Amino acid sequence: MTASRKTWPSPAALRGLAFGLFVVTLVTTAMTAIDYGIASDVGNYFYSSLRQLAWGRDLWAALLDGQPSAVLNQDRVFEHWRWYIERIPHPPLSRELSGLSWVLLRDLTDPLTAYRGAVMLTFAALAASVGVYTAWRSGSLAAGLAAGLAVPAFPVLFAHGHLAHTDLFLTAFWFWSVASLDVAVKEGGAGWFFSSGLYLGAAAATKFTGLLLLPVLAVWLVVNRSGIAAFLVLCLVGVLVFAAVNPVMWVDPWQGISDYLHAGLDRVAADETRIATGYFGDVYVFRPPWHYPFVWSLIVFPLSLLVAAVTGLL
Repeated sequence: MTASRKTWPSPAALRGLAFGLFVVTLVTTAMTAIDYGIASDVGNYFYSSLRQLAWGRDLWAALLDGQPSAVLNQDRVFEHWRWYIERIPHPPLSRELSGLSWVLLRDLTDPLTAYRGAVMLTFAALAASVGVYTAWRSGSLAAGLAAGLAVPAFPVLFAHGHLAHTDLFLTAFWFWSVASLDVAVKEGGAGWFFSSGLYLGAAAATKFTGLLLLPVLAVWLVVNRSGIAAFLVLCLVGVLVFAAVNPVMWVDPWQGISDYLHAGLDRVAADETRIATGYFGDVYVFRPPWHYPFVWSLIVFPLSLLVAAVTGLL
C-alpha cells in the first residue's frame, strides 16, 4: 500500500464532504420545518425548557448578588428541573439543547421552529459525520457520500430531524460515541477516546436507553483487547457528563439516580408514560410481540438500504 493510498481520502476531501452533507441536510430540513406538526411530547418539553431557562436566569442573578444558594438549592432545583416528571421522565439534555436553540433563533423565526433548531443542526451533523466516518473507514469518498445522503433520505430519520424530542439526539450521540471509539482504537489518541465517553454520557443524559450503549462499547473494547481500565475510564467520563448537565444530581444525587432508574425500569407500571401500540388489529398496552421491531424495520427502512445492509454483512 502506497503512502498516497494510506492518506486517501485526504483531510481536505473529508472536510469538503462533511461541509457539503451538512449544508444539504440542514437546508433541506429547514425548508420543510414549518410544515411539520407538533409531536405529542414537544409541548411539555418546550415548557420544561422555558422553566430551565428561567432557573438559569435566576441563578445568574443570584451569582451576581453573591447568593447562589438562593437558587442552587433542592427546592428551587426540583421546582424547575423535576416539573411534571410523571410525563417528562427523561434526563434534561435534549430539552437544554432545544431551549438554547430557541434563545438563539427566536427572533429569526417562529417559536416552534426556533425550538427545533438544535435537532435540525444535530441531524445535519449526523449526516456529515456518517459520511466522513464511512469514507475514512472504507477509503472511498463515493461510499461516504452515499452513506451521508442515506441519512436525510431515510424517511423516519428525516421526520425525526424535525421533531424536538429525544430520539434524534439519542441516535446522534450513539453513533458519535461508537465512531469515536472506533477511531480511538484504530488510530490511537486520547482525544477520540474522551469524545466517545463524552457522547456516551450525552446519550445517557438524553434517555435511559442511552445506557444500552454500554454493553456495545464493552464488547468492542474486549474484542480489540483494550482492557477493563479503558472501559472504566470511558464510564467515568460518561458519568461526569451525565451529572454535569443534570442539576438534580448536584443537589440530590440519590433522587437523580432514582428518577433515572424509575423512568427506565418502572415504565411498564406507570399509566402516565406507558404507551399503547397498535399492531395488526390488536392494541398492546405496553410491549408488542417480539417480531414487532423486525416487521416495523421492513416497513420503514427503504428497500435499497436493507439490501445494502444485508449485502454488507454477507
